Amino acid sequence: MDIPNSLDKYKTFYCVAKEGNITRASEVLYISQPAVSMVIKNLEEELNAKLFIRSKKGVVLTPTGQKIFDEVEKGLNHFSQLSSIVKKEIDNLQGELNIGCGSNAGKKFLTKPLKKFLSLHPNIVVNQIKEVQEELFSMLSNGKLDLVISQFNGEEENLKFTRLNNVSYVFVKNPDLKEMRFIKYHDGSFMNNLFNGFIEKKGLGNIPHIKVSGYSLAIELASAGLGVTIAPLFMVEDKIKEGKLEIVYKDYKLPSAEFGYFYNESLLSEPAKEMIKCF
Repeated sequence: MDIPNSLDKYKTFYCVAKEGNITRASEVLYISQPAVSMVIKNLEEELNAKLFIRSKKGVVLTPTGQKIFDEVEKGLNHFSQLSSIVKKEIDNLQGELNIGCGSNAGKKFLTKPLKKFLSLHPNIVVNQIKEVQEELFSMLSNGKLDLVISQFNGEEENLKFTRLNNVSYVFVKNPDLKEMRFIKYHDGSFMNNLFNGFIEKKGLGNIPHIKVSGYSLAIELASAGLGVTIAPLFMVEDKIKEGKLEIVYKDYKLPSAEFGYFYNESLLSEPAKEMIKCF
């Protein structure tokens, strides 16, 4: 006797037996009544056995049908246990999750997803690594980091990017700035290119400048009254409210940029896969 290996057929058979009615089974399974009847007919033909006794009230199992039902029930319960095992493995996920991002970007984009992630996987150790973007990408490429939260400046080799939000940029300075100076970023960076375009258009090339490696230092220096810098609005909103910074050059339109997370698809760890689900 050729036993069919289609699990769906046995699931349909099981549902009909549980419901005792083909119409109710079709409603539970979200398939048409004729389709359910055809599955049962085909199954009986393949097994060469009558599985149900039909009546106006519905269907009842034959003795052979009852024996098959008992075995199918055991099998389905076993599959349910397998799902529980997988879920337990995910719930007991252990290891480390290494995320590269600055403190401000972490505060804006990481706090809520991380709270959700740790509620699901409390045994994971999370490490935040703060470096310049170029170094973070290098660490992500060689597997030292799982994710990098940063702005998108263009495609990175072997790295994937998922957008989280668009971010506006502003020029800011301390309201009491005495000596005009620009706080710029390293050559070749997205922000430095923005700055150079502004300086060229405004004819301000003779103003002295400081070059720094990242937003945090640029914002602190600007807050201390050492010059004008460009920064993402979300990073300076609190200092603007506190009166430590003010927006300047409002007539010069700066482009917005995408912020999101980068990951190395070929080296994606299990903790990283679960973290991505929480964004």
